[in-house]
Amino acid sequence: MSFSRVDRVLIVGANSSISRALIEEIAPLNPRITLASRSPINDIKFEMENLIQFSLEDWKSVELFFEKIEGESFDFIYILTGSVSGLDISTSTLKEVQEYYHTYASSLNYLIGRLQGHLADFATMIFVSSRAAHRQSYDAHYSAVKASTEAFIKSIVRLFPTQRLLILAPSLIEDTRMYQDMTPENIMVHRKRTANQLLSLGEVVESILAMSNDSKTYLSGSTTCIGRDW
Repeated sequence: MSFSRVDRVLIVGANSSISRALIEEIAPLNPRITLASRSPINDIKFEMENLIQFSLEDWKSVELFFEKIEGESFDFIYILTGSVSGLDISTSTLKEVQEYYHTYASSLNYLIGRLQGHLADFATMIFVSSRAAHRQSYDAHYSAVKASTEAFIKSIVRLFPTQRLLILAPSLIEDTRMYQDMTPENIMVHRKRTANQLLSLGEVVESILAMSNDSKTYLSGSTTCIGRDW
């Protein structure tokens, strides 16, 4: 995929490991990049069009985010938010579960729905989901919120006949924060599933760029699964 100075790119969840690898790949091509992240972004070495700090946990923050991009339209929107819940279904409280779903299901789906007004004609939006949305996972709540957003995207594609909304569902990616936060036991389970060949960040970014480059509008709403854990 070759970006240019006229391309407008929005990356939501810009502090994730995948986002940073994606930025490293596309920033030298000089598109106009807007970054949005819950935590401050202070160490990006490339010049960005805009840096926006907001949190899906706070509805006022979400509305302020939309105020900051008012009148903007983007050719590419990448949604890379999400976090494992870390919740034990037998001991977690209702409040803990509701807070997690509020952030990573209802708020995220609301955000994606509102972003339709900021998609340029023939634009592409890619949501990075997880293989956990399709198979057994050690974190049931994480699987559920990823599956929720996949279903949401598939349900709204009909509203965007000239744009593409796509889903990338990778298996475990080595050297990401999620990988680093996993217990050795859970990492071993993933390694056994993949014949000890976990995905690399480079492979995931390569897939994102390939999906960005595909102009076939009939693929809108489709999920691309990558990884070796079949």
